Amino acid sequence: MTSPRRRGRRDNGLDASAFRALRDVDPRVGEHLLDVLRDGGVAAYLDPTSDVDAVTRSIALPSPPSDRLYVDRSMTAEASALIQDYDLDSGESDSQHPHGPSAPGVGAVASSGVAGGTPQSSTPSNADETQWRELIATYEADHGRLGDTLTDDFDQAAQLRAAERDAAGRAAIAAEDAAEEEHYEPPPPPPLPILSRSAAYALVLLVGGVLLLIAPGVVGLSGDLGFVFGVLGIASGVAMLVWGMREGPQFENPDDGAIV
Repeated sequence: MTSPRRRGRRDNGLDASAFRALRDVDPRVGEHLLDVLRDGGVAAYLDPTSDVDAVTRSIALPSPPSDRLYVDRSMTAEASALIQDYDLDSGESDSQHPHGPSAPGVGAVASSGVAGGTPQSSTPSNADETQWRELIATYEADHGRLGDTLTDDFDQAAQLRAAERDAAGRAAIAAEDAAEEEHYEPPPPPPLPILSRSAAYALVLLVGGVLLLIAPGVVGLSGDLGFVFGVLGIASGVAMLVWGMREGPQFENPDDGAIV
């Protein structure tokens, strides 16, 4: 049995100056292959397989998902020899084992050589097969079956996005309502000032003086008398208004602020 390994590890801890893609593998077997290559001294890492559209440059993940295995460029042959006992393509596994399904991501690969025109196939030992079945069972016990896990993840992601959109919409509506409720409302205008008695007398004199200047015959006066009384009335009204605008009483200390 191998030692406990971290979940989600993407490399085997070894480094190399240059890497090359070896092949695509099932995500459920990728980390085990990293251990196999590490034990063989081959630096390797995994990267999710993606397809890039040549026109739109959009990235799409294949279905079912797979990981691309990159190995040390100078040790490509050694890496291929180390993982030759593992069938990394499910379609290849079905074609080579028509009499029954193989364990997920693992199976025998043909072809160590040809003797007398008959191909000789090699199969993994019972211990390796048992170990690999236990590894797959442990993974599925922790994370569920791969197809179910992906479907659940997609459903949860869609629900989260829908909840975020609903929350953002409610927040925007609440912000608009708050802005409408908190807008500035000016105070009502002050009431019109009440005319003082002197101001009322001044306005009466002004109106009467203008009337005597324009139409003295209305009150039975001649033009000369109407002109004289009209000028006196206007002058008296202006004088009363100016007198009402006189400066108020001074404070004892003239430097103590402005006079309002």
